Amino acid sequence: TFSVNGPGTIPSQKVIDALNGRASIEVTSTRQSGRITVTATSIGLFNGTTEIITLPGTASNIGLSLTTASITADNSATADVTAKLADENGNTVTTAGSAVVIFTITGEGTFSDGSTGSQNVDTVQGVGTVRVKSTNRSGIMTISGCTTSLSTRTITVTTTAGLAKKTSLVSTAQTIVSDGNSTTNIAVRVLDTNDNIVTNYTNPVTLKITG
Repeated sequence: TFSVNGPGTIPSQKVIDALNGRASIEVTSTRQSGRITVTATSIGLFNGTTEIITLPGTASNIGLSLTTASITADNSATADVTAKLADENGNTVTTAGSAVVIFTITGEGTFSDGSTGSQNVDTVQGVGTVRVKSTNRSGIMTISGCTTSLSTRTITVTTTAGLAKKTSLVSTAQTIVSDGNSTTNIAVRVLDTNDNIVTNYTNPVTLKITG
């Protein structure tokens, strides 16, 4: 009886009669790279095992991932962006050598050293990582990754306001006629230290008027 564990399959007929002391079965890979373990068992005999390694194909695309998709807009919060060179089935091509991933950044972010534009990162076993940092403005930063032979992929990080620290009032008109009927609208904005609007602030705000 044959059994298989890992990214491989065998025919539904798992019990094979031995002929001249030998039995064989065909093992087919799945679309996932990894290690296949095939085990043969027979009554009264010790189990026999063998391993088959399924390798990724040729690198055909880049996959980008983040340690976090949202960071505080405080000019110091960071996130790591990892690029993986993958084959058409999404397997990381660990045999890709030291390919260079070109990272670029736009929007409300910089690389961890404060630089903008682009940075080149050498991959190790098909993987390269760069660290990005928020500015002090809330918004979106967009990070792109490509190589000289693989198309560009992009991913975004949201930079959000910090803790509420102050309020700001804005009126639709600075002067109105003293006729008992003229009006102006007052809007209250709740801000963090860097004047970003704290959109998740829900506590009540009290207004008072003098004059």
